[in-house]
Amino acid sequence: MRKIALSISEIKDIEKREFLRLGDSFKLMEQAGEACAKQIIKIYKKNKFIVVCGPGNNGGDGLILSNCLSEHGKEVDLYCLGKSSYKGDSLKAYKKNKLKKKPLEELNINQDAVIVDALFGIGLNKKIEGIFKECVDKINNSRLKVIAVDIPSGIYGDNGKVMGEAIRADVTLALHAKKLGHKMYPGSKLSGKIKIIDIKKKFKFDYVVDDFYLEKIAKEIPGSVDFKDQDFYVSKSNEFSFLLLDSWPKWEKNFINLIM
Repeated sequence: MRKIALSISEIKDIEKREFLRLGDSFKLMEQAGEACAKQIIKIYKKNKFIVVCGPGNNGGDGLILSNCLSEHGKEVDLYCLGKSSYKGDSLKAYKKNKLKKKPLEELNINQDAVIVDALFGIGLNKKIEGIFKECVDKINNSRLKVIAVDIPSGIYGDNGKVMGEAIRADVTLALHAKKLGHKMYPGSKLSGKIKIIDIKKKFKFDYVVDDFYLEKIAKEIPGSVDFKDQDFYVSKSNEFSFLLLDSWPKWEKNFINLIM
């Protein structure tokens, strides 16, 4: 079975097609939030949830799903930004949300609950700082179960790199498909178990990523890191090299040259 992992631009292309099909981009956000809420309820039987929302579409997804959790009888503490921080579809989600909204600055996780990370998605393109960094630190230090919406906040969607700080998720709900950032270290480790949320779409993937993305090799990798088979993306273009490396120590000689 071939593994599918898409880039940020490919995911945006899919979403553009869905916007045209639905005729309303907010419907796509509603479907995403509702689908995530159903999956969260399926995975975790707890009645208490803490949902932490950022300013963009990922935060909008969080605002939708928090409403859905509440409508299913769950107790939800919602932390988000003020109304002026939201625009477009995320503002619609903010207005539609019926829960009491607490400021991120007051994030309190001294309780037994499941945390839902909806701070930042694949649109993040700068380091996490300020109040967002404080939230990430609080969540990571809580030792509670964490479920991330689409990708753990702080992971860059195209290469798995940490943008200053990043959430350590137990489960990640990947919208549409796995992203490259889910497959490449350290994003692969920080994403935990990945569940794909197809949002009931009927589109077909027109492309499968066939490149190994050599950034994984080119950058400095600490010698203490223990990579597992699932940390690597294997396709037709690199399958022979992967199997050859994996056959150690049964090499004919004690060294090998891989020419890219």
